[in-house]
Amino acid sequence: MDSAAPRSRMSGRARGMLALVFAGALACGHSPGKCSDPEAEASGIKWDRLSGRIAYARWEFNGYPGNETHGCIYLVDVPARRVQVLRDFKTVMDNWKGQVGSAKDLAFRGDGSSLTFAVQDLNERWQLHDLSFTTRQESVLFADPNAHLFAPAWSPDGRLAYISNSGVSEDVYVNDKSVLSYAAPSRVGWVSTSVVIVSMRDLSSQGTLYLVDLQKNSMTPIVSGYAAAPAVDSGTHRVVYEHVDSGGWSIWMANLDGTNQTRLTQGGADSDPAWSADGKSVLFSRSGQGLFLYELVTGVLTQVMVTQRPVGWMVWAP
Repeated sequence: MDSAAPRSRMSGRARGMLALVFAGALACGHSPGKCSDPEAEASGIKWDRLSGRIAYARWEFNGYPGNETHGCIYLVDVPARRVQVLRDFKTVMDNWKGQVGSAKDLAFRGDGSSLTFAVQDLNERWQLHDLSFTTRQESVLFADPNAHLFAPAWSPDGRLAYISNSGVSEDVYVNDKSVLSYAAPSRVGWVSTSVVIVSMRDLSSQGTLYLVDLQKNSMTPIVSGYAAAPAVDSGTHRVVYEHVDSGGWSIWMANLDGTNQTRLTQGGADSDPAWSADGKSVLFSRSGQGLFLYELVTGVLTQVMVTQRPVGWMVWAP
């Protein structure tokens, strides 16, 4: 992300080009030379250890003879035991600042009707897109040509929180309204319809986790040090999150008040933690290897998905 990039309003011509570029972004099947074969992706999944749906995204480079790059999103339907290419977009390198059309930061809408993610546009900005599972139409949410919008997270009552750098800092927005300033570039974790866990920049670190009551305007620090990507299990009143130290990025767990902080993994490059439906396991992505499931009671770590290429971003709706 280039938060310090100069800001300029997108021209009408650029907007028209953007509409044409994204018009052909979706794909229901696999075409050779584009995203990886979904059947090959499915061959490395331990289906009996998972449930619900998983979406993951990555940028793929297809070498000679095409030398094409693609922004790919895959959908794993566990009950159907099927993987499909949800989005296959031929990306364009723009002045070496990023891949126009690539996607990151995935979030399932609470009712399961769509997938929301950030896409880099022709203005070199990350913008929020929403892809309907019913119509397969992709729409832009809260477009802002002067800012990056990313890290979406849906609330239990259907509101969207995300990060925007449209002001003097990176702010947390909820449905196009700024609610917190000086946030770290990380998704929030919804505890309830009015309470969130947010990674905030403060005097102690670049990403302290705070428990924030949006109605009462109260903030309580719960995890110090650089922590990000909180995911809340309301049933057990616990949060899992990414935490970095001398050993790299790993997955940690704590109570919602910050007590009982426990390190779960030693991977060095672990990210995107997500709870199982029963709150007994945590799924996460390990860079360069695939998806892993950590069982809280036994401490057993199992690789449940071996992908053809590394997973960039992952989300689970168990």
